[in-house]
Amino acid sequence: MFYLVVLLFALSWRLASAGSGLSGISDIAVEEGENETGIVVSLTDKNRPVASFSGEDKCLTLDFKGVAIAESLIDKAFAGRDLRLGYVTDLPQGNGTARVRLYLRSGCLASIRYRGCDVIVRIAEKTAMSAPVLIEPDFLLSPAEEKYAPVVISLHDAQLLPVINELADTAGLQIEISGKLPEKFTLEIQSDSPVEAIKRIAQACDLDLFRRGPVWHILPRDSEKPRIYAYSGDLLQ
Repeated sequence: MFYLVVLLFALSWRLASAGSGLSGISDIAVEEGENETGIVVSLTDKNRPVASFSGEDKCLTLDFKGVAIAESLIDKAFAGRDLRLGYVTDLPQGNGTARVRLYLRSGCLASIRYRGCDVIVRIAEKTAMSAPVLIEPDFLLSPAEEKYAPVVISLHDAQLLPVINELADTAGLQIEISGKLPEKFTLEIQSDSPVEAIKRIAQACDLDLFRRGPVWHILPRDSEKPRIYAYSGDLLQ
């Protein structure tokens, strides 16, 4: 395992906007494990980014509002086994907005999690997603460490049930599946949470998703069956 490809020492630390009162990105590290690569963005204070994903460019963008950048990090490129290119830059008219751009290698997917003040992007190959076997949790999109973490999905011809089950486990949901669901799906989205990601997957696959008490139900959509709103506001079928 290789750690800290990009390394700053305390004596060389300077924020681009020193004295401005902004929090700052002090370090970016590339940590390569056996099955994934972690891009660790270290901040001086807790700051959660706005994430967006371009499927065409395979680019994950993280915008940190009110964040300055250590001078030695600005526009400095870095890469890794699962990362074609990454860099940090100031937005010219972003009112103190730092932007991290990560270009994923072909065949990889990304997830975001948090650890203290750090923001960690996990990148892994998605070949296992299309294999007709159960998927190990470490390959999935949304990390178990953060129940409400943003989810970025970029999948092609992937197994549907393992993805739904892992997202449900992450969100702490009890899922019941009825009827014959599609075996595979293709989708590129960004969602605010694992729950929202499940809703987006259900919508894309033309499935009904509703809740009865603590249990969430997923089943094929029946266009001839009317929706009845009852049961304390829950959606029944």
